[in-house]
Amino acid sequence: MQRNTTWMNFLLIGNFIVLLSACKDIDYVVKGDYIYINSTKHVVDIDNYGLSPRDTFIIKTNGMGEKDITHMNYIVPSELSGLVIFDGLKCSKMYRGDNGQGIMNLRSYEHKKIEARHYQFTYTFTEKDYLKAKPCKTPKVK
Repeated sequence: MQRNTTWMNFLLIGNFIVLLSACKDIDYVVKGDYIYINSTKHVVDIDNYGLSPRDTFIIKTNGMGEKDITHMNYIVPSELSGLVIFDGLKCSKMYRGDNGQGIMNLRSYEHKKIEARHYQFTYTFTEKDYLKAKPCKTPKVK
């Protein structure tokens, strides 16, 4: 009987150690606020989100992540396809992982830490973005 009690104590201690080690990997709620500012004199469409000149659009995200996440661990919101249309005539298509500038590269955003695991990212459309865009193959009809 003593042997079974000792064995059970070792099992309980082992289970407790496994439980504690698993607690280190618990995910935490991670928040991201992505702000898009149109500082141009043109209408900017981002995946059917229309931004009038001097207008702002915000995408808020919630997910799970590590306890010590930094702005470098975030990615561009999955809602974005990378297609930006100016005035329904000029288009700019960017892809995830592009090393260049634009809405699909988080390095193009200004970032600010709001609190632990909550960052704000701001992308501002400028005349430079408009000038880089090419005529759309099929202009968007308004």
